[in-house]
Amino acid sequence: MEAEGYKGALKAVRANQDHRYAVMDQYQRYVDGTQYRGRSHWLDVSDVPLLERAPSVNDKIVKKAITSHKALLLGSRQFPSVVAGMGEDDQPFHPRFGLSDDDRTVLLRAIDRASDQCKLRRQARLAYVNALKCGSACTALSVRRGKLHAEHLDAKNTRPEFDEEGELVFIESRYPFMEYFRGEDGKKHVRAMIYRRVIDRFTDTTFKPVPADENGGEPDIWVTDRVIRHDYGFVPAVWYAHDSDDDGIDGKPIHQNLLDEIDAYNRSLSQHDRAALYAGDPQIVEIGVDADHNPAPAGRRHEPMKSYPNEDPAASRGHKNWGVGGVSIGNVRKKGPGTIWRYPAADGRTEVKQLVLAGDALESIDSNRRTLQGILAESMHWVRVDQGGTSGVGGSRMNVSALSGRALMWLYRRQLAFLDDERLDFGDGWLLPFVEVVLRVSAAHAAGGGLYLAGLPELALVLARFSVETVVDEAAQTPVTEVRWVSPHLRVEWGQYFEDSPDDQGKEGEQVRKDHEAGIIRRDTALRKRSDYYGIDDVEAYLEAENKPSGPRAPVQPGGGLEGALSKLEEMESVEAAAE
Repeated sequence: MEAEGYKGALKAVRANQDHRYAVMDQYQRYVDGTQYRGRSHWLDVSDVPLLERAPSVNDKIVKKAITSHKALLLGSRQFPSVVAGMGEDDQPFHPRFGLSDDDRTVLLRAIDRASDQCKLRRQARLAYVNALKCGSACTALSVRRGKLHAEHLDAKNTRPEFDEEGELVFIESRYPFMEYFRGEDGKKHVRAMIYRRVIDRFTDTTFKPVPADENGGEPDIWVTDRVIRHDYGFVPAVWYAHDSDDDGIDGKPIHQNLLDEIDAYNRSLSQHDRAALYAGDPQIVEIGVDADHNPAPAGRRHEPMKSYPNEDPAASRGHKNWGVGGVSIGNVRKKGPGTIWRYPAADGRTEVKQLVLAGDALESIDSNRRTLQGILAESMHWVRVDQGGTSGVGGSRMNVSALSGRALMWLYRRQLAFLDDERLDFGDGWLLPFVEVVLRVSAAHAAGGGLYLAGLPELALVLARFSVETVVDEAAQTPVTEVRWVSPHLRVEWGQYFEDSPDDQGKEGEQVRKDHEAGIIRRDTALRKRSDYYGIDDVEAYLEAENKPSGPRAPVQPGGGLEGALSKLEEMESVEAAAE
């Protein structure tokens, strides 16, 4: 704010941020915990109404819910795998688009190698978290220094454009920012600039920043800074709209329509803290002393809250008014367990008291806090459980440190029901489209080079038949054709949310054995049920080998088996006897 031109630059920045940006930015701030920045502190002694202040306790409850969903959906053990093909051999399904066993092997190996190179797991978690924060996520793919590189573009600053078939035509990343510089007068100046980047089907173009108009108008001219020609014929990016209704480009954040409840929850926490700070410290009071006796030793007003390195200057200035309120600078009464307040008594009585909070003094505030916390957790489909000890679950408390996998499934059933839908939404909305982009970008570099990926020539041969040339304009003198991408059949296989404990496995094995002995199920059914536990991949081959007759017993070869061992022992004994 000390720089020349700050007010004009701030006006220009705000004028170049549209309503969509403001909404998505607000949702992001409620996750990051910066939604109250710029407000007076909750404990200020100013006259700012309490509801307009920044709560002193800001519980990042939305971030906790998102972290829990991410862990159960995309954790190390829960992370899905991408499977190619519809069966063992797809070629009878379609001679061109079906995959043979060899084709599937090439495709899956390429997916694994490319996923490691572009850090697929990390990118998936970032995309999911970003989408839950503000509703949408954008991931762009490129080749840098011979390797696949993924980057996330902030969705609130990025706008996609789709064709009539839902394919990306381009994505534009554009946002205003403050640029500080030293003027000819030697003073620090600031101005508003606009950054712009466009990725289309053939190029990735970055423009030089231009001055932002104070009224939000379009710049007169854009000057190209860098153009990278990829010539893929498609936009190497994925736009993911979480839980979208297909009525716009953006999806829904997890805390949509919950901002008022989050504010009320943080205010309740802060009021609990404020009440405990005001009256939680016991105070001794004596009544019946001399009238001219000083009521209490003189004290001093508290020091302002300390500032921290790299802290926002506005926050540091606001700390000057930080306090518990209720006293003036010139009339401060010292308070504490070692200080006694003394007052005269008109009736001559003498009395000593200790001012303390009643046992249930904060219960009403705490009850309100628990109610709001439960509403928020349920609305965001989050089950609050601490697996390391005790935690509140629906108002109750239980020990969950030793629960089995099936007990945890029951405990998390409401959250897992939500995540079952999230698996479908994220798998179809981001994971499979991103894997397709990875495959297409990799295949595009097979001939021109620039990408170092093992098995790239074999991958290009498999994917070549999925690029179909289609006639776009038959009426033209020269028929206009276009190459269209037909995706190979890919699907997502998800793992279990929780592993069965040994006790769970034992109970299941015992039940399967009883059902088999009672004739309820056949042996092959029992074996299929327990095949994962015993590591039997192919049940049919296992049963076939088990039922195959062993045939006649092979004759014992001379010098082998028990007979050979006995003859060898006799030979050694005869040699020892001769030596003696």
